Amino acid sequence: MKRVHGLLLAVLGAAAVSCGGSSTGAGAGAHVDQGASATSSAAEPATGAVSSAPASAAPAGGGAPPAGAAPQPGGGGSSAPMPVAPPPAAAPPGSASTSTPAPAGPGTPPQPAGWSLTVTYTAVESLHHGAPQAVTGCDLNADECNNGTSPLGSYPADFVDAVKAEGYGRITSGKNAGRYLAWDPQGGFSLETSAADAGGNALKPFVSAAADDSIPIGAHFTVQGCGTDATTHRPPDAAGCARLTGASWVVGDNTTQPWGSHALNLYVGEETQPDFTTTVAYVINTVNARTSLR
Repeated sequence: MKRVHGLLLAVLGAAAVSCGGSSTGAGAGAHVDQGASATSSAAEPATGAVSSAPASAAPAGGGAPPAGAAPQPGGGGSSAPMPVAPPPAAAPPGSASTSTPAPAGPGTPPQPAGWSLTVTYTAVESLHHGAPQAVTGCDLNADECNNGTSPLGSYPADFVDAVKAEGYGRITSGKNAGRYLAWDPQGGFSLETSAADAGGNALKPFVSAAADDSIPIGAHFTVQGCGTDATTHRPPDAAGCARLTGASWVVGDNTTQPWGSHALNLYVGEETQPDFTTTVAYVINTVNARTSLR
């Protein structure tokens, strides 16, 4: 009996020693610095040990987050601190800002184009001295005549060329003196009593104008800038331009230019000297001109 009692005391003593060691370990763990990594209290199980927790469960008391979890600022775990992205480098002086607006897309309406100005005039036979050229066409007051074959007289060839370029020429010799030789690209030559617009109104120097079909007949406008010469790309003579900008123009006819071409013909009257187109400052053919038309 004493032997059994002694054996029982020995077993109880061993158990007491084991419990005391566990309590001491817990007390020591309670004094771990709060800033230490939580993974120090969650060591990996010894080789060969079997964990009772599911493989996906996080260890109690902290530890590394599951794979794929975002690192938490100030948290525990053995992961390295989050790298901090460096601030963006400052743009070099003079470089374009990232807030610069993008170029206008295809839906943006285009800016208004400049106007082209062409001075027109009435040729005068006596100022031309080319070889005689016979002309046929529609006689005076002929009804519904196009590309007529009636003889209209013989005139200097350079005068005939000027009529084809300008539309009208005043005849100064022969039986038709005082009448006008007219030219139409579709109807050919004809004899007329005056240089007139589409409505039959006599053309008025520094008033009458022609425009493409987008500008209505009867529209009034002024020239605000003569632009640049269509060939040399230089501004025209200032005094000549002033003759055009100082006038008030009225559209009385249509040009042969397409719709919206911004092309204007300005009538300045009869030519006054030989080589009129190259010696008179206000006889211009310019582009990028400005007008009061919209």
